[in-house]
Amino acid sequence: MAVTERNPEARALARRFEEAVQTLGALLERCSAEQWRTICPEEGWTVGVTVHHVAGSFRFISGLIEALAAGNPLPEVTAAGIDEGNARHAVKFADCDYVETIEGLRSRSGPAV
Repeated sequence: MAVTERNPEARALARRFEEAVQTLGALLERCSAEQWRTICPEEGWTVGVTVHHVAGSFRFISGLIEALAAGNPLPEVTAAGIDEGNARHAVKFADCDYVETIEGLRSRSGPAV
């Protein structure tokens, strides 16, 4: 049984998350090629790499949530390890495809409810 089936608060959070992903997807659908390649000053990555990173993070975060819900220990994660993985990801997906990335964002996000 999924956590959201037992917990109304978790179900409400899952719905809010799905709505936020849909809002982001709708915003990105209006994104021009130039905007897709614009650098986000906070990370130094393009919009495309940032969206690809967010989409890829869902699987990792879902695993953490499932582990917590099952009472399992969380994997050891360090800030340095996260930074290294993020840097590798930014290089590997510097030219990520617009359509595939947005589809990945939506498909990896849910359904959470």
